[in-house]
Amino acid sequence: VLATSKHWSALSMAGRELMNRDAGLSVSESDSIHQKLIDEAIALISYVGDASKLTLDPDVDSYYLMNIAIFQGPELGNLLARTRSLVVHAARSKALSAEQRESLTSLSVLAGYMGGKVDESLGKAFEANSALASLLATERQAVASLVADVRGQVRQLLANQADARSTEEYYSSMSRSIDTLQQLENHVSAALSGLLNARAKRFEREIIVTLASAMLGLLVVSILGFFIIRDITRPLGDVVVLANQIATGDLAVQTVMDGRKDELGALAKAFARMVNSLKQAANTAERIAVGDLSVEVHPQSDKDTMGKAQAAMVESLKAMARSAERIAIGDLAVKIMPKSDQDVMGNALVAMVQQLSKLIGATQVSGLQVSSSATELAATAKEQQATASEIA
Repeated sequence: VLATSKHWSALSMAGRELMNRDAGLSVSESDSIHQKLIDEAIALISYVGDASKLTLDPDVDSYYLMNIAIFQGPELGNLLARTRSLVVHAARSKALSAEQRESLTSLSVLAGYMGGKVDESLGKAFEANSALASLLATERQAVASLVADVRGQVRQLLANQADARSTEEYYSSMSRSIDTLQQLENHVSAALSGLLNARAKRFEREIIVTLASAMLGLLVVSILGFFIIRDITRPLGDVVVLANQIATGDLAVQTVMDGRKDELGALAKAFARMVNSLKQAANTAERIAVGDLSVEVHPQSDKDTMGKAQAAMVESLKAMARSAERIAIGDLAVKIMPKSDQDVMGNALVAMVQQLSKLIGATQVSGLQVSSSATELAATAKEQQATASEIA
């Protein structure tokens, strides 16, 4: 992920080559190569810290431990190693050049500064997490002591007050200081690893809690959704059944969802009004069917097609009834105007009036003929009577 395999392999190979060649190199060459290798190692550590974002740690304790492990510790170790090289060289040659004095002075100052930064970082880490004090307090004191010891040896050499210790003793003393620093770095790394592991476990617990909360929330939402959907679908099913009953002409239905105040309740009220309107229309049709034309039809609105049709039908039937009544009393002068060619009753009444008129006319002609025949018979009878009288 961090793409450091090639860099680490190259650094390891360079270290092995240096160990194999170290015996044949001069002091200056060895120092130069060592310093280059150390700089590359520190650069790699810094790159890993930046690329992994460990240096942006949000927790104060692990942030300062990370700072020691990645930046301050390796840098202080580099300064101590360079100081050891110059101190051993000075102890061997019993003399220091002006350049070496200046380098030792700079290294001593930088080592003291960096040692102070390490001590400061440890102090802030202890303040943020008191449990770290029991783990690293000894190493903190040891590092402060070794930095002071190294700076003291450097001051002696710069003042030409070197003691009678051999080169090996100087080297051993400086190496112990570096080893002490290495122990600090190891303990810091172990403490940092513990903090990061604890944080990882805490994050895992938080993730588990979050997932559990999400699952619980999903379950609750699902249950609520189930009841909400059922609360909608069941009344809608009742409405469908009601609509099917109405479609088959069954108006003896009961409205549902009377107490609801939502859209479904509004739908139920609309169905109730429709059923009542259909019942009124059916009652009107029943009264008309039994010949009761006294019924009054009031359309619900200007768009009430059925109401208007029933009202027109009642008026038409009333007009037909009045015409029939006039015909019944012999008034054949009534004028009947069929509504259309399809007006069976109107056309039938017109035909009936016409036939009655013809029948009455024929009856009148027959009556006149009968009357004339009777007159003739009466005259014949008188003549016969007169003839009989004369014969007698």
